[in-house]
Amino acid sequence: MDQQNEATATSSDPADRLESALNRIAYALDRRAAETEQPDLQTLAANIDALRARVRDALAADESTAEED
Repeated sequence: MDQQNEATATSSDPADRLESALNRIAYALDRRAAETEQPDLQTLAANIDALRARVRDALAADESTAEED
């Protein structure tokens, strides 16, 4: 693992860790796509971006709820 991935892996922010994991998944899918037939990468990227945004919103809402308590 390189230094950037190690720093990300040890981050305590769940949103950052999730985003890093999703980036690694997208990278792996991109590499596999080069080896097999090409999926619609634009649609896949859009779906991953939408998922990241929904997760960030959910985590932010959870954090704001926890701060109110």
